[in-house]
Amino acid sequence: MGKRPGHATFRPLGLSKDEVSAATGYLDGRPLVVAYTIRGRSVRIISMRKANAREQRRHAKRTADP
Repeated sequence: MGKRPGHATFRPLGLSKDEVSAATGYLDGRPLVVAYTIRGRSVRIISMRKANAREQRRHAKRTADP
């Protein structure tokens, strides 16, 4: 997974009536996946965990230089 700071990939999850999305990126050099929803002017974090190998590969592919 390329460690390009400031680059994240996003995808909708469609899990509930709220619009839940996931972002994959880095925090302090650690690959993470964050599930979140936006409510009004706030972002509500539902979960945050280490990205697994498949998610790291997907993120690297989507953020690679063309």
